[in-house]
Amino acid sequence: MRIVLDLGQAACLLVLALTLACSCASIWLRRAARTSVDVVHRVRRSVRLSMGHHAPEEATAHLRKLVEQECPSFMQPYTRPKELWASHPVVQTTVLYAKLHKIPDQRPARALAPGTAGDGSLPAATRAITATRETLRCADGGSVAIDWLELAAEGATSRRRDDAPVVVAFPGVGACESHNGFAPMLLGALLERGHAAGCAPAVCSVVYPGFNGLALDSARLPGTAYLSTDDPGVVLRHVRAAHPRSPLVFIGCSFGSAMVANWASRNADEARALRIDAILLYAYGHSAAATGGVADAVYSGMTGRFVAGKWRRTIFDGSRGVGHKNVAFLRALERTRPAFRLDALARASTVGEWDTACLPAYGFRSLAHMIDKADPIFTFRSLEAVCPVVLINADDDWLCPSARIEAGRRELYDLMDNVVVVSTHGGGHLGWVDQVGGDAGGKAATGEHASWIVDFTSQLVWAAAAGKLRRAVSKEALLAAGAGARGGLTDGERVDGAWRGQGRAEGTDGRAC
Repeated sequence: MRIVLDLGQAACLLVLALTLACSCASIWLRRAARTSVDVVHRVRRSVRLSMGHHAPEEATAHLRKLVEQECPSFMQPYTRPKELWASHPVVQTTVLYAKLHKIPDQRPARALAPGTAGDGSLPAATRAITATRETLRCADGGSVAIDWLELAAEGATSRRRDDAPVVVAFPGVGACESHNGFAPMLLGALLERGHAAGCAPAVCSVVYPGFNGLALDSARLPGTAYLSTDDPGVVLRHVRAAHPRSPLVFIGCSFGSAMVANWASRNADEARALRIDAILLYAYGHSAAATGGVADAVYSGMTGRFVAGKWRRTIFDGSRGVGHKNVAFLRALERTRPAFRLDALARASTVGEWDTACLPAYGFRSLAHMIDKADPIFTFRSLEAVCPVVLINADDDWLCPSARIEAGRRELYDLMDNVVVVSTHGGGHLGWVDQVGGDAGGKAATGEHASWIVDFTSQLVWAAAAGKLRRAVSKEALLAAGAGARGGLTDGERVDGAWRGQGRAEGTDGRAC
């Protein structure tokens, strides 16, 4: 018997199917959340935070008030896309991230002035953003690179002023392309807005060894251990030497946020001497061990397999034809460091397995030894002596949720008068997309599909460039912190697993909590 459905019946069946799919997804999310919380209770009992002193809860009030005044978006909630499917964190982080977080080649529409939603303009036919690479030499003889982004509009170079900010972005794991990803999207938007206002910044994105055409030439393999390297210092010293008088802002995204935090907190004296005006950390995980553990635990380990697969493809397949160079270098490394096994790296399917395979390359004795050097949770408190820091997380980010930051506030962040914590309701992991229709995807100004996060970032950068954020943190506080700040854990303590926060984020409306 042949069944014929009219349009109404078909619509009802479609709604039923979507409802069933949403229910399954909700069950999956709850199960993943329970898994994470179970691990929290198990691990937290073995970790004790030891702080030098207890500051009052209003320690960050001055800086927070300044951010409220200078950044209108700070007091406005992030709004998810009106399309229900587009608001899911997995969709935000996978589908929309890949489709929308990019710098298109040509955009014949408008650009926005710094920190505002007002109109500006650029020549219609000359809106391309180009990338120029600088390869820097590290102490071990290896390389790290930075891609400087430049607007090809007429007169763009001449409008660069010494007092315009220099923004250096450390991208997420495996996202080192100059025109694709969350970090390049932010940099492109800052470049366009600054040019429209006659004060174009200098912006660059860091390229990690082995990524985006930069062949491996040292034992600094991708992975959690890479957080322990001096590469951020190499980049910062070079950028400061090239722009000695310009305001300097560091942006870290996910993996990049842990890298920036770890280097700056372990080298606080040098970081302060190099005059960083602000550090903005997006999807900061509170602890590298926590983030890696969650990646391998929740969603049946889907995120961990994706990350390990990304690292594996980057090394063995490479980009721009460098895969064979990477493999040749690793085979040579295998001969000089017998404990390192290339086949173990090729078989690694989780973050934990990959990190274990990388230990001999870095000379670490164990995962605990590596975490002690690579995890910023041990030394984050030292950032109090460096510059203002803003943490921006989403409450539905399953990898680096704002709840984990909230859990560490009483023991860490609330004790630091230079840290502002911002939580949003929705946004996923480095998503924060608020528009998927119309001109989303860059046909208009870069980042217009993620207007809230772009507006907030632009406002923060220009407030930092004007010295306002630094002035909100007293010189006496920075000096006192430099003399007495210490890391989050005592030297003798070890993390047998991952430190994870728990509980629901408060004030998740785009404001500081």
